Amino acid sequence: MVNGSQKKPRILLLRTWLRNIGNGFIDLGAYALVKKTFPEAEVIQSSGYSNLVSSQLSRRVASSPAGTQNFIESPSSTTDSSRLGAAPCTVGNLIEADFVVLPGCVLGPEGLGNYRSMLSMLAEQQTPLILLGSGGSEYDVKTEKWVRSVLAKLNLVGMITRDMVAFQRYRGCAPQIHAGIDCAFFLKWAYIPPTSDVQFIAATFDQISEPQLSKEIMIVRPNHEPFGYAKPFQGAFGTVWRWLRRNRRRYKKFNFFVSDRVEDYLFVYANAETTYADRVHACIPALVYGKKAQFFFETPRAHVFDTFFGNELRREPQLLDQTRLHQEQDQMSSILRQMGAKILNL
Repeated sequence: MVNGSQKKPRILLLRTWLRNIGNGFIDLGAYALVKKTFPEAEVIQSSGYSNLVSSQLSRRVASSPAGTQNFIESPSSTTDSSRLGAAPCTVGNLIEADFVVLPGCVLGPEGLGNYRSMLSMLAEQQTPLILLGSGGSEYDVKTEKWVRSVLAKLNLVGMITRDMVAFQRYRGCAPQIHAGIDCAFFLKWAYIPPTSDVQFIAATFDQISEPQLSKEIMIVRPNHEPFGYAKPFQGAFGTVWRWLRRNRRRYKKFNFFVSDRVEDYLFVYANAETTYADRVHACIPALVYGKKAQFFFETPRAHVFDTFFGNELRREPQLLDQTRLHQEQDQMSSILRQMGAKILNL
């Protein structure tokens, strides 16, 4: 997939899918990072939703713990979507690029597994691949073994992880591997929300019950699954409505917030006095835009905060040191530039 006819270098950025609004934050930050790091290149984005749909159709299950387990235990029987007439076609199938960037929490079946057909095609064509801000939802032995087996079959030239745990687990899986930060920490490079005229706090709790918060200030309650976790092609509105009916006790409270625009969520987090959340990617944008946040959930995903806070973010609301953030951003951009420069002979 080497670009021999284009004057400008071409970089293909493989996005994920917007069922979880946090994926949108990662994709937006990744695009801003790649674009700023390679100003001389044409950066082309390709959604991964087709890959998700075909993967689910081939497995005949929706995303679920059971489906994920099946993926790990029998990957060969769950990835040949073409047998069922579900081979996807994406923008990535229709262009040639000098190298490909896959960002986000993809080190597991829900990421690498759903993108398996695209990644296999890229490997066959010897197209260089860089994993950017990568991490995993789980770091158990079985998942690590599975991820390593998949990475070994790719033309993986570099990886920048989003936390030290991922770096230590997957060290040696690429010629160049460095510890970095989550791509959502680059959101401010991509978008500056307007200023709210109303004071409020944000409470984003999709996993656990909302804690007792101050009643003296307005509370906005975002939900990060605006389309529901639907099976492919199932009506989004119907899915959300059924979800709301099952969880109606939570939404008897005022000001629940759902939107089909990533920018609307960023407006909330950039303007909330403090964000309280059990979602990693509710806290990150709040912190990036200079507001306080506190995280309430135990998950391996929370290692993204270790670089800046250790465990302090779980104890009380924190502000992000913007100077430290700029240092981490510049360092990660510099590492990415070095990786790409070797491929493009810059």
